[in-house]
Amino acid sequence: MYAPKVFVSMAAVLIAFFCAMLWTQDSVLSAFADSLLCAVLIQMGYFLGVLFLVWHEDMSRPARALDIPGKAVGPRS
Repeated sequence: MYAPKVFVSMAAVLIAFFCAMLWTQDSVLSAFADSLLCAVLIQMGYFLGVLFLVWHEDMSRPARALDIPGKAVGPRS
């Protein structure tokens, strides 16, 4: 996923969330604080997702190395 697409998508979500909070709470400060919290939660979810994908790739790498036909897999030196 390209960085500009991520930033535009995140900005669109936060703007929509801000408008919804502003409409329900009638307070700009409260809507801004909730949107800031939403931005932090989105970033935490993105970070944890990337961390999980890296961890999952690292765990599956030795298993895939053993499945290569015609290659002898020996101990590391």
